[in-house]
Amino acid sequence: MSIIRKAAILLIAGILAVGVLGQNKDSGQQSSANILERRLCEDSRLCNESAVMDILSSDSHVSMVISDSLMLAELPGGYAALPNYSEKDNYKFKPASLRMEDILNSIVVAEPRYKWEVSDGVINIIPIEEYPLLNLRIAEFRVEDKTVNQMIDALKQHPAFKQGLAALNLEEPHPVDTDNGFVFGLGKPLESKKRFSVALKSATVRQILNEIVRQDDCAVWSYREWYPPSEKATGNNRYYDLGLILNCP
Repeated sequence: MSIIRKAAILLIAGILAVGVLGQNKDSGQQSSANILERRLCEDSRLCNESAVMDILSSDSHVSMVISDSLMLAELPGGYAALPNYSEKDNYKFKPASLRMEDILNSIVVAEPRYKWEVSDGVINIIPIEEYPLLNLRIAEFRVEDKTVNQMIDALKQHPAFKQGLAALNLEEPHPVDTDNGFVFGLGKPLESKKRFSVALKSATVRQILNEIVRQDDCAVWSYREWYPPSEKATGNNRYYDLGLILNCP
């Protein structure tokens, strides 16, 4: 998600002010029903509903709609792009309202190769044909007192995760070009200050990612795979990227 778009949607929505984000945040894990009923503009004094609808209905790609929506709804989430996904693949989204369920349905109508789920308070938009790496089961993941970015890094360094990469012929491109962090026009990603611990046994990579962003209570993880350009191709290897498309300071 670009810095400009992050700032623009907040400015247009009328909520780019210190202390506003988080005012309507419920404490604790929310039920699926509550999450799906959440509206992006619950308080009309803080949010211009028609302006937000115009942004979400414009030609855009899936990751933008997800990050914009979850940012305004203040919900954690996860997004896996279609294989070989390009940001040039724009769609016309037509949500019936600013209810979270209507926005999610508009995504799968525009691109039927996606599906959405709510698991343990976390919204996921993933391809119907799921990635094997996200379903890789890890015997134990135990990391203490880390930020959300550090948790993602710890997962990527886990021996079982690395073994899964090798088995699936996946590698991370270098240098890695990421856009992590919630930026307020300063040109620098802001590292989340919240620290927490995660302890899971016999959990899939996706379950671990969901638990990480659920505990952070704001972040949105992202995953994608694509084939490298021909001059960099090595056998059947593919590139992968695992990171965040949104996190809050």
